[in-house]
Amino acid sequence: MKETPLDIAPGDIVYLALANPLRLDDDGGGEDLRYEIRVQVDSATVLGLTCRNSWIEPGPIVPSAFEDAEYMGGGGKLEFFPWSAVVRMSLLYTFAEYEEKWDGRR
Repeated sequence: MKETPLDIAPGDIVYLALANPLRLDDDGGGEDLRYEIRVQVDSATVLGLTCRNSWIEPGPIVPSAFEDAEYMGGGGKLEFFPWSAVVRMSLLYTFAEYEEKWDGRR
């Protein structure tokens, strides 16, 4: 039996649709609500996910010939999402695939 959905591992890049929005400061005294985010998994347990760099929305996560991107594995703030907060999750890249794409497109 799988311990975590999609057998995700630390470093993997996943898309999360959330049951309740993240409330972010919009730098103007208000809030920006995010129901969907892309994150890099720091740890995944039977309780949920600890992730970082969840604020790279919208925009590419892998550089291309036309656009720059911010690297997902940086020192961003860690966030914990219990599985009950995740409505839908998709694996975008395994850690190895993401590193290969990032290194190949810089």
